[in-house]
Amino acid sequence: MRGRLAVAAVPALAALLLGAWGTGRPSLWTDEIVTIDVARRPAGRIWELLGNIDAVHGLYYLLMHGWVQAAGFSPAAMRVPSVLAVAVTAAGIGLLGRALAGPGTGLLAGLVYACLPVAGQYALEARSYAMVAAVAVLATLALVRAVRSPRWFAGYAPALVLLGYLHLFAVLLIPAHLVTVLALRPGRRVLAAWTAAVAAACGAIAPLAYVAAGQRGAVKWIQPRDMEYLMHAVVSITGGVAATGLAGVLCVWGLVHWRAGELPKVAVPWLVLPPVILLTLSELEPLFVNRYLLFCVPALALLVAAGLTSCPRLVAVPTGVVLLLLVMSVQPGLRRPDSKYHDVTPVVRALAQNARPGDGLVMEPSVTRGLESAYPKVFRPLVDLTLAVPAADRAALLASQVGPRVLAQRLRGVDRVWMIRRYNGNRQVAARARARVAQFRAAGLTVRAGQWRAKRMKLTLYVRSGPAASQGAVTGK
Repeated sequence: MRGRLAVAAVPALAALLLGAWGTGRPSLWTDEIVTIDVARRPAGRIWELLGNIDAVHGLYYLLMHGWVQAAGFSPAAMRVPSVLAVAVTAAGIGLLGRALAGPGTGLLAGLVYACLPVAGQYALEARSYAMVAAVAVLATLALVRAVRSPRWFAGYAPALVLLGYLHLFAVLLIPAHLVTVLALRPGRRVLAAWTAAVAAACGAIAPLAYVAAGQRGAVKWIQPRDMEYLMHAVVSITGGVAATGLAGVLCVWGLVHWRAGELPKVAVPWLVLPPVILLTLSELEPLFVNRYLLFCVPALALLVAAGLTSCPRLVAVPTGVVLLLLVMSVQPGLRRPDSKYHDVTPVVRALAQNARPGDGLVMEPSVTRGLESAYPKVFRPLVDLTLAVPAADRAALLASQVGPRVLAQRLRGVDRVWMIRRYNGNRQVAARARARVAQFRAAGLTVRAGQWRAKRMKLTLYVRSGPAASQGAVTGK
């Protein structure tokens, strides 16, 4: 009992300590801002949204809606569920490794996962991916136990349902489990029970799959992936080429040593099949995004741990220390304010310090408007000049915006306009931003009285020319 507790508790504690380190420091980025915007809506409005878009994230949004009511929506508070999910994942990996290869392998596997940069990255992100990984581990643990005792299939099927409703692409774990079941060669009774459990789970997930099929436009942003993207996705798991190479060597060594054991039969299909299937599907329509496959990383942790425990101690200890130093050297960078795709913190800070009640506000692209939900105290005193219908009122992720004629009318009533520009490489957004600036000038807002730049973000204050310009000017950077 003590051994079982240790292989779960020690990795979970390590994951919690790492997750608590700088949880609120990184800037929110677009997807997290969307989470806040949706989670703060009334439950009825969330249901309306899911009928139009993002049904695949529906369960997560509803869970976060409840969380927001209890914990608030600060960056740190929004990321706590992900931190807890990483801890559950690490604990589950410890138990799974113990069941497959003994307590030493289980303990190391859980610790490896807790220290991986990719686990730290998604612990600090208010999205569902850390939860998906946790449920994938629990489902796999239930499968391993069910092969030995079929009564565990009663827990395996609900775990698969939960997995699918947290993220539909995570059902790619099921083909990996099929290979595992066949490789373990259980009796016909177990194989029949597995088939029945999967059939029941797929039946429960089918309504979500049907709705999601009608919302395929939500993934149109995904681009075809080249080898550079795939290599970056692999290296980002450990945070560097050296750590990736060392982890790869340990995986191979573990496979050689444990080739007759159960661990490779569980870990290899889990690590390999979902990415291969998703890449194959992406040949028909681009669908491959590395974060969709976070649930495969626990398999890597198992294989790395198997490699370490199969090495002589004189080799395993220094190798483990080197790997630990390599992966931990990346951790501070994950907690910088600008570690996410873009950095909104300087923009929000500048507005909080310099904006005046009644100032106008223009944001491009429209998705940037989610900042109003994430930082309501900062944005509430400002007048959103391009807003037509709020996103919640139209059951959408994005608000509708007014045309040039209405904007021109609204510009007449303000002397200062703040423009937030997010750079995403979209030419249409860039052209629309230039058109907005042209309208400012036509309305007499010709003076750039302040400017702040951050990672892929820019904030500019425009004021009217004349005496008002000097009065409205602020110091920017």
